[in-house]
Amino acid sequence: MSLRIAYITTQFPAPSETFACNDVRMLVELGADVRVYGMRSPHSRAQEMARERGVSNVTISACGPREVVGGLLYAFYRIDLLLKLVLWVVALEWRRIGNLIRCLAFVPASFFVLKELRRERPDVVHLFWGHYPSLVGQLVLSDLRSVKVTMFLGAYDLAMRLAISGDLARRVSGVFTHARANLHELAEVGVAASSVSVVHRGVDQSSLGKYVCDSVSKDLFEILSAGRLIESKRFDAAISLLPELPGFRLVIAGEGPDEKRLKDLAVSLGVADRVEFCGFLSQERLLKRMASAGFFVLLSDKAGERLPNVVKEAMFAGCVCVVADTPGIEELVAHGVTGFVVGNANSNMASEIIRNLGHQDIGLIRERASLAIKDNFDLKVSMTCYLDRWVALCSADAH
Repeated sequence: MSLRIAYITTQFPAPSETFACNDVRMLVELGADVRVYGMRSPHSRAQEMARERGVSNVTISACGPREVVGGLLYAFYRIDLLLKLVLWVVALEWRRIGNLIRCLAFVPASFFVLKELRRERPDVVHLFWGHYPSLVGQLVLSDLRSVKVTMFLGAYDLAMRLAISGDLARRVSGVFTHARANLHELAEVGVAASSVSVVHRGVDQSSLGKYVCDSVSKDLFEILSAGRLIESKRFDAAISLLPELPGFRLVIAGEGPDEKRLKDLAVSLGVADRVEFCGFLSQERLLKRMASAGFFVLLSDKAGERLPNVVKEAMFAGCVCVVADTPGIEELVAHGVTGFVVGNANSNMASEIIRNLGHQDIGLIRERASLAIKDNFDLKVSMTCYLDRWVALCSADAH
């Protein structure tokens, strides 16, 4: 059964969301007809990222100024639906004015997407994020009642605590999440664990395998870290490891507003000559750096950090990973077996681990980490789980 699936997200492609492109690409490979609808303007590098990530053949609709105006006009044409949506948002978000204003700002984009969905009539509308795309979900439930609506609710969605997300999650046909650790938070917003599909987000192992092979030699004195350069990602903690690790170098891949502060920190600690800021890297270039790095460090305490894909990729690439103790991390990293988990404030423990690991221990951890990803975090398996759930939902109606 070939399904027509509409993916609703905020921006696609987005620099820090390679995993979204991986999901869409794999669904297409599995035979689904996927169209993506973004609720923001396209990123300045949208076409470049689409080519790099293998989704340039996917129909992608973004919501720039022209689409916002079109959506606003359509909203007034469907005034009954507009009033119903606004009243729903106000009733649920009035206690948090910031959330209310941001939700209302996305109303025109939501109506633009609805108009597109009415024309395309997909079998399934899937909300890739459970926050602002919930507006589209509510419109579809009200106006396209034969269409199945499912949504993903992850740590970022739960941290935002949008009341509309919880309300919608109790009424859609299916809810997905990517870590068992999220289930208790979903229960707090009234979503029973029995109605949630826990599907670990997988990595594209066939693609990774092109850059990860035994012929690539590891530099055991190179530590890699990657992500958006923002304060909550704690790249300062990674830099602070170096005074305790003579001879080691740190490579930081990413860009963001915290870059200057991080460079100043490296200078003040006297390690600037051992820290390389290499900016934004395409997935291919990042994977090549992972293939040659001995260690990967991610000490982020970001509220939405759950089982980061970048750590899975580093484990697959044979890096010894040292990561912060974030919710659910034990589902990914077994401490002392497939990597190391340290307390968010315990950088001394991280440097001690890296400094004292012997070659034999490094070899065993690398082998076990790579095997754990191969066995438990395969993108094809993950997206097959999604597809099976959607087919079951649509087949139930057909009978």
